[in-house]
Amino acid sequence: TGVTGFIGRYLGSELMKEGHFITIITRSPYKYKEEEAKNQRYISWDSDLISEMNTSDVVINLAGENLFGQRWTDGVKNSIYNSRIQTTQKLVEAMKSADNPPELFISASAVGIYGDSGSKTLTEKSPAGDDFLAKVCIDWEKEAKKAPGNVRVVCPRFGIALQDNGGMIEQLTMPFRFFVGGPLGNGSQYIPWVHMTDLCRAIQFPMEKKEIKGPYNVS
Repeated sequence: TGVTGFIGRYLGSELMKEGHFITIITRSPYKYKEEEAKNQRYISWDSDLISEMNTSDVVINLAGENLFGQRWTDGVKNSIYNSRIQTTQKLVEAMKSADNPPELFISASAVGIYGDSGSKTLTEKSPAGDDFLAKVCIDWEKEAKKAPGNVRVVCPRFGIALQDNGGMIEQLTMPFRFFVGGPLGNGSQYIPWVHMTDLCRAIQFPMEKKEIKGPYNVS
């Protein structure tokens, strides 16, 4: 899920290069008919997800409303929250109903779970914050962990993904192109980040290392 998004586009390309067959769940599969290939297909959220779970080795869940480029009104916050929680719930329910569920469920999370921690060094054992993004991540991971006991669940907690032509970089560079760029706030904010190449490798890491489970920081 989420392969049509910023991170997903890069990850999907990497997976296909390595010879994996990927099935992409999207709200509008008809938009991507021209992109279908021998090792890539698109289905909708209304498809028989139980059947898909029976024939999948790994499920990677990246679905979620974009955090950047819009004001966080109450409506946007609801969309950010529901787009992550409800899609995760739907995948988990399909796994529970499958006779042969996937071996591994990689369900994204974010370092926003720790809240604003200033200069503290954070590990996976650090306490969660109490702001909006922390609540989203707490509930997001909680839903992923409801997968059946024979499914290994991992939750990579992403820092901000940096890559040309998208995401935060695109948002930050736009003002400078119009000669109105400058520092954000007092310029001393901590921003945990990760380059897209490293992020894609880190998402795939639990596929190779069977002992990894639970949350791990990608930053």
